[in-house]
Amino acid sequence: MRNIAVMISGRDQLSAACHKTLSTASDVRIVEQIGPERKAELATAVARRRPRILLIDIAFVRDSRYSLITILRRLSPKTRFILVCERAARSEIMDALSHGVLGYLETKDIDKFLVKLVRAVNAGEAWVPRHIISLMAKRLVELSA
Repeated sequence: MRNIAVMISGRDQLSAACHKTLSTASDVRIVEQIGPERKAELATAVARRRPRILLIDIAFVRDSRYSLITILRRLSPKTRFILVCERAARSEIMDALSHGVLGYLETKDIDKFLVKLVRAVNAGEAWVPRHIISLMAKRLVELSA
């Protein structure tokens, strides 16, 4: 099995929790961690490293109204994005998904689900709460009407 190259970008405590959990997975390789003090370097690091998965703290993208994700996707089109945070509003999750995020995880679930989530998103699956799926379906129906 190939190693999944993961970059972690977020506040120190969140990054540490993600790093600790992912370091137990033999098929995951953490290529870089970008903390708050290096947030301005995130785009350059993504363009240089081109990770398969980018775990991104909602605090890093919220102030840009998620347009940072669009920019990062242009710099590294094969990178898949996972949003990690304490808790996000449904509208925030929907906005993130519409900008290209494929996974969402609350920090309380890092130990339980992060490795599975990384593997699923790496395989091309989306990982979002069930209640978001119904909102997505509703939005699609509205768009087609």
